[in-house]
Amino acid sequence: MAHDSTAFIRPVSLPRDRPALDHIFRVTCGESLKTEPSWTISSCHPYPLLSRSTCFVLDPGNGDGAVGYILSTPNTRQFAQDWTEKYVPSLDRKLLPQPDVNGSKAVDDKPTQLLQLLHGDPERALNFSYPGLVDKWPGHLHIDILPSHQGRGWGRKLIDTLMEALRAEGCKGVHLGMEAVGLGALKFYTKLGFSRYPEVLDGGVSGETGRTGGEGPVIYLVKDIPI
Repeated sequence: MAHDSTAFIRPVSLPRDRPALDHIFRVTCGESLKTEPSWTISSCHPYPLLSRSTCFVLDPGNGDGAVGYILSTPNTRQFAQDWTEKYVPSLDRKLLPQPDVNGSKAVDDKPTQLLQLLHGDPERALNFSYPGLVDKWPGHLHIDILPSHQGRGWGRKLIDTLMEALRAEGCKGVHLGMEAVGLGALKFYTKLGFSRYPEVLDGGVSGETGRTGGEGPVIYLVKDIPI
């Protein structure tokens, strides 16, 4: 389908784009994140603050700010360190769930579990435990587009724009996680050169590589970036 005549991709701009980034996240995120404090502290805020050179928005060209974004870091290990040292101290401490790094407390709420990890032990939340993932594919990304601009080729254009930016940063590979039920998304990423992370993550239960087990499984995809 042809691209919109006025829309274009540009680097993210703060604070100008913050309201639009929040809106896109809140429209497109999973239902489990559409509660507070998940909305406020697990959204897209850290990426433009910590890794602005690899963050882009889809601007509709009519002054409305942004209708999509692709947010990334070329170095997940450095991002985790910066998250702890630079991002978390900037947050309202009253919004943060108390970290439970040792897993001593049973928490049924999945968003709270994730937030505890993100703000108490980001390395666990950012997939450092998966063999070779952040070493072979050190970058990671998140991409979301409002329904009004989906199916128009902008997803591919955002990915292509990001790949060039990651290459310029010397990033040799990138990974992402997607819900295992998103077969349409899997087809989209496969067409763009992503493949399944080549490790069995659920003990072979699913018979698939790159797929986690348990409730709400995720499929991890990877893509090499020739430097």
